[in-house]
Amino acid sequence: MDNIVNQIGYAMSLREPQKEALQYLDAISSSCDYKRNTLDEIEAIATANCEDKHTIKVDDNFKFPSFCFDMATGIGKTRLMGAAIYYLYKTKGYKHFFILAPSNTIYDKLRKESNPAHPKYIFKGLEAEMGRPKVYDGENYVRYPARFVQGEIEIEKTSEIQLFIFNIGKIFNSKTDTTFKFHKYQETLGSSFADVLAKFDDLVICMDEAHRYYAPASMKAISYLKPILGLEFTATPKSHNNVIYSYDLAKGAGKYLKIPVVMGRTNTGGYSADDIEEMKIRDGLTLHEHRKAARFAEVACLGVLESGSGIRLSEFTLRGLDEFGKFLHFEFQNLKNLADAIECRCR
Repeated sequence: MDNIVNQIGYAMSLREPQKEALQYLDAISSSCDYKRNTLDEIEAIATANCEDKHTIKVDDNFKFPSFCFDMATGIGKTRLMGAAIYYLYKTKGYKHFFILAPSNTIYDKLRKESNPAHPKYIFKGLEAEMGRPKVYDGENYVRYPARFVQGEIEIEKTSEIQLFIFNIGKIFNSKTDTTFKFHKYQETLGSSFADVLAKFDDLVICMDEAHRYYAPASMKAISYLKPILGLEFTATPKSHNNVIYSYDLAKGAGKYLKIPVVMGRTNTGGYSADDIEEMKIRDGLTLHEHRKAARFAEVACLGVLESGSGIRLSEFTLRGLDEFGKFLHFEFQNLKNLADAIECRCR
């Protein structure tokens, strides 16, 4: 079925690694039936058709085949997810896809990108081929058209793709062992929404930042839905046992990803940890400002539009963010908007 992969790749303008990843999924999927073959049989087929022909073994806590795409951040995992969903819809007829997000930030991002009007629409390029999928999420799932009739759940038959976008934290809380409304009886549905999903015979779980779901409680919550297939997307896989394709930072640097710049200092003796942290921030922001000025000069010369720039920071506590916002206000006046955003985040 390589032809369908080429069609999807052309329509969605997939990058080389995205198309390669889809080809490996195609090689496996075209050789098995996820509804009929046993897990052992599917693992054997995946072993013979994955990228480096290593033994594919799904985690024992998953009772369904689950394959991982190990893709460096920035390559386009969400776009690959959209391509994989459409591929399974066209080749297998699957219509129900449960997209799992690890946090509210990614959950909100995925909800926005499921709208065809969004510039990063998950199915961009396929609008004419597939129409508009129905999207249910944590805000509207109780309105899903399902009924409980004579002891059985009746589910609306559809020819369209249905996406269910949820945050793992709203499905199960591993810290408190709390069951959320997702698992509780809903009068509008005649059962819990989890039970509605478990009734589908074609449910595919798409796990964004998949390494976040390998805690026992998360795996239990996922397995309860009885999916026929899992697709994992991450830059840091928990295990390489089920990785069918890998495109890491080393492969993408300089081609699809910017090459990181490493800065260092040797004169840190006698400074406190807070002072050293401030030095790192100051050095990074100074380099950023120099690079931004150089880029502005370049785009002005070429007569093209400026694409904008960003700063990514990690490992800040809320208190640390607040202090950092004040530091930006004082030291870097032209970054005032960023400082305001950080202060709003702290409130």
